[in-house]
Amino acid sequence: MKYQFIEYHRHSHEVALFCPILEVSRSSYYHWRTKKPGLREVWRLNLVSRITELFQQFKCRYGAPRIYQELKAE
Repeated sequence: MKYQFIEYHRHSHEVALFCPILEVSRSSYYHWRTKKPGLREVWRLNLVSRITELFQQFKCRYGAPRIYQELKAE
């Protein structure tokens, strides 16, 4: 959450200003910024994408239980 705050505001203020206030190091912020997503994050993003596709496919009428059943059937 702290890193996202810095990322959002980095164009208006220097990163070096935020880091001591939020008690994070600049190197850890830059590491967070360049790291690749892990397997779980990739899986979660794919699942969210698939849920959105199913919701649109069924004209925004299916709720969570029916979408769950569709995913389970796949």
